[in-house]
Parts: sequence; C-alpha cells; structure tokens
Amino acid sequence: MKEKCPGLWRQQLLARAAVAVVLTSPWASAGMADAHSIQLQAAPEGDLAQSLNACIRALSPKGGICDGRNFGGKYEISTPVVINKPAVVVLLPVGEIRVAAAGYIAILADGVVVEGGGTAGTVLVSGKGAVLQLGDSKTPVRRWRVTHLGLRASTAQEQSAGLILENAREGNISDVQVVGFNGQGAAGIRVGVNCWAVTLDNVYLTSNTTGLMFGGGNLNGWSVRGGYINLNSVGISFDIGKGSAHGLVFGSSVIIENNRAAGLLFRSGRYYGITFSEFYGETPNQARFIDVTDASADLSIDMLTITRGYLQVQSDDAFRVVVSKTGSVRLSMENLVVEARQPIKRVAWFDGSAVGAMLREVEVLGMSEPGNQPFGVANRARVTATQ
Repeated sequence: MKEKCPGLWRQQLLARAAVAVVLTSPWASAGMADAHSIQLQAAPEGDLAQSLNACIRALSPKGGICDGRNFGGKYEISTPVVINKPAVVVLLPVGEIRVAAAGYIAILADGVVVEGGGTAGTVLVSGKGAVLQLGDSKTPVRRWRVTHLGLRASTAQEQSAGLILENAREGNISDVQVVGFNGQGAAGIRVGVNCWAVTLDNVYLTSNTTGLMFGGGNLNGWSVRGGYINLNSVGISFDIGKGSAHGLVFGSSVIIENNRAAGLLFRSGRYYGITFSEFYGETPNQARFIDVTDASADLSIDMLTITRGYLQVQSDDAFRVVVSKTGSVRLSMENLVVEARQPIKRVAWFDGSAVGAMLREVEVLGMSEPGNQPFGVANRARVTATQ
C-alpha cells in the first residue's frame, strides 16, 4: 500500500494540472467551452481584442471570467470585442489601451461586468467613435456593470462618445472617468432609447462637448450619485424629441461646475419627476446653471425639483425657463443658497404663460439691490416666492 500511494497522488496531481491548463488557456476549443476562468495570454501577432474574443468563445455558455490583469501582449483593441455570453466578467489590464477606429467593446448579454484597475490605472484611449457600447437597437441588456475605468479621446471627433447606451437596463456605471470627447455633437456618455434603472456612482465627466447626453425616450428610474460633471460645454443635456422620461434623480453630492454654456440644458421631450438635490454647483460668467427653452421643439416638465444645494454664480439669470410653444414647465426651487461672486440683479428668469415656478427658502447672497425679488417674469409666467 505504501508503494501505491505516491503513484496515486501523482495521478491526481497530473489530472488537476490538466484541468488548470484548460481553464487558463485562451485558445480552448469550442469542445472545451466549459471553462469558467481564463487567464489571457498574448495572441501571436495579435492584440488585446484578439485575446479577449478568443477567451469569450472559450468560456462556458453560462459565463465566466476573462482575466487580463497579467496580459503581456499588445495593449490595443483594433477590432470589436463582442461580449455575447451572459455573466461574463472581463478584467482589463492596468495601462493605456489604444482603441482603433474600428475597435470598441460591446456588451450584448445580461449580467456582464467590465472592470479595470482604476480611473487612472486602466485608460481606454479612443481615436474615433465609441469606446464602450451597452446594448443596441436589437439587443436589450440587463444587470451589467462598468467600473474602475478611464476613457479618453485622443482627438476631437464629431458625434463620438466614451459610452453609448441603447436598450441598456438595470445597470451600474461606477468609478469611471470620461475625458476629452469634444468634437461637434460628441458626449462623454450618450443615452439612447429604452434605458432604465441605471445608476451612475462617482462618475467624472470632464472636458467633453456634453458630459451626459440624454437623446432617446422611454428613460425611467435613473440615479446619479456623486462625481464631477465639469468643464464641459454642457454638463447634462435633455433633448429626447417626442420621447418621455420618468423619475430621474441627481444627487447626493453631485458636483456640477464650470460648464461653459449650461450645467443642465433642456431642449425637447416630456419629463415627469426630475430631481436635483444635495448638490454643489458653480457657473462661469454668462453661463446658466439650468437653461430650459422650447425654441426648437415641444418641451414639457412636470415637475423639476431643485432642492438642498449650493450654487455659486457670476452673472444674472443662472436659472432660465422660457416656454413659448404648446408644452409647459412646472418647477420648484427649495432650500437653496445662491452666492454671487459679483453683484447681480436677479438669479432667475421665467418667461411664458405655461411656466409655473415655486421658490421657497431660496437665499441669494450678493444682490446688487438687497430686498428686491431675486427673479424676473415675462409673458404671464406664474411665480410664487416664500421665505
């Protein structure tokens, strides 16, 4: 018996080693598609995209982990990486990863996670187009997560974006920084139709044409918590045409500052229950914090609530609401402190008979004529102000 035991142990060790080789090989065949955790290896004459696609093909149909944290190959995504199996976790390596014009990462299955090594650790650098696509016109995706990543545009490209969402539902974007998508029509994050129950946690949108762009309807149950939306032309834009949005909540601890044209820009669509609370804001000279106008399309908001925040301004009319078409806007401002860096005559302007505003406990510091109402009205706009 003593002589047979070592041989048995050797057989067991060899068997375990064989299993380990299968589970760590990115070149596993379709017949081995029961692997659950694969360490990425450098593809011969290939790049990170080739290794990731090979890994995804080799994973179990029920999902698994593609671990690229020790990837030793070329840090480039030259072709699309399509994650079309559910419950796949992609762990990207630390470093700068170049995304070619034809390259991107697409999440097209439920329960997918794409994770890097931090906003300054794993940085996807794009020359054109979108870096990450969550869902598409034919493929709804749910319970996905994108985290610990930086996305940066290397050049100004029209209509480009760091992330594009379409049919993306019940997902989370956290600890992500998107910088430099500043071509015409570009955005840090572009949101299309049918995106709901999405949470943004500590997302930093900086130096883009638009930081967060809502461009499609049927948007419900969004929550934006923490993070910076700053140094964009427009911080957040709402321009969803004839679509609708319900229950969009921004706060707490969201910082919206120094966006050159507007912090929040409403242009078209129907909105129900939009809330900004517990925020910090700054506006540069001649910029708006909130700009609502239906100049080009119908716009309806019921109700836009702005509460429990601090805003620093440098010029009049940081809040501007103008409605002249068939829509209507109801707005509530409550428990706010607005501080002017230089004397101002008013902090808000309301224009149009379809505008209704209620101001309660809004303290304005730095009025050039203390004691006057801090707002102006035109064309039968209805405003109620109490302290």
